[in-house]
Amino acid sequence: YSEIFISIDNFVQGSIDCVCYKDGVFTILDYKTTSSMDKKTGKPKFKTNSPQYLRPYAQQLYVYNTLLEKSGMTHCFENEHPEFKIVQIHLLNGQYKIFDIPWGLIQSQGKVIDKVLNWYWDIRNDNYTPESQEEDELEELEYLTL
Repeated sequence: YSEIFISIDNFVQGSIDCVCYKDGVFTILDYKTTSSMDKKTGKPKFKTNSPQYLRPYAQQLYVYNTLLEKSGMTHCFENEHPEFKIVQIHLLNGQYKIFDIPWGLIQSQGKVIDKVLNWYWDIRNDNYTPESQEEDELEELEYLTL
């Protein structure tokens, strides 16, 4: 399925680029485009698969997975998880690169997403007090770009 829009009240909404079975495994794919070129070689430039680069995408894929779970649209059973992939497509020549996002990175970024969403809904529902925050929740959170 492509371009699935899911909205869950008091949680979040999102548009998932692609959900499919790839090699028999339930997979969530997100497409990214680039037009960067290497100035020396003139070849298309792709990002690396370093955790620092993949972190924002892991956050986005965590939200997509959670939306699918909360809406009952996941094809995974208990204790299973989908595969997560980012497909970066070069706009000028159509080449592409696929990044596999490890489950551990998805889980670790999910903790950040959960903290931000809980904070947001506490503020929105007038349930937030600084005293109610646990000590580990007071750590500085990065900006999220989804």
